[in-house]
Amino acid sequence: MVSEEEARDRGMIAPEGKEVRTVGFEGHEPCGCGGTHVRSSKDIGHITIRKVSSKKGRTKISYSTVACL
Repeated sequence: MVSEEEARDRGMIAPEGKEVRTVGFEGHEPCGCGGTHVRSSKDIGHITIRKVSSKKGRTKISYSTVACL
């Protein structure tokens, strides 16, 4: 979690007065959470990166998952 001010300094969208949840993986800078809320990426299971695109300094990652049961 980072403060609203720190999130905006990093170029993330931050709701006024709220902390922002970030996610990061070894070797990469943390970024704003995209909505998958689990304790650990291990809880998701297999992750397949479908597409990575960058535009105007923003990176979008499209992926699919197979849940561990």
